[in-house]
Amino acid sequence: VLIIGLALIWFLISGIIPLMFSIPAPSLMSILTLLYTLYPVAVSEEFVFRGFMLSRLLPRTEHIDLVTALPAVVIDALYFAMAHVPVYMAVYGIGGLVQLIYTIGLIFVYGIISGVIFVSTRNVVPDIIIHWINDYLAIMAMIYLMH
Repeated sequence: VLIIGLALIWFLISGIIPLMFSIPAPSLMSILTLLYTLYPVAVSEEFVFRGFMLSRLLPRTEHIDLVTALPAVVIDALYFAMAHVPVYMAVYGIGGLVQLIYTIGLIFVYGIISGVIFVSTRNVVPDIIIHWINDYLAIMAMIYLMH
């Protein structure tokens, strides 16, 4: 319930859910291409940032709750957001500083939500699934709303 709730909150914050209703039905080829290309991104990013980095930043105690994990989650989310700066600098350039800050801020919020899910489940698979769905829907929205 926590995972689904946090995923829905993220999809509402990011604007993905409202955009989904304006996207026409994609072709099978575009669906397969996006699924094939996005899966490795979601897997690699979540294994690096949640599976490796966050798990090492967490306190070394038997019982970790969200309060004791919060500093580690915030640091991990900050690194996650900063890792996306070069990509979005290429997209928005120096002139799009406001858009860049807004986008990196959203990625930071996603990093927090993803960190909370990881701490709650101690499993990277839910984060991979949410990341994959998010990237897929975001790219589909960009493709079909730009036409």
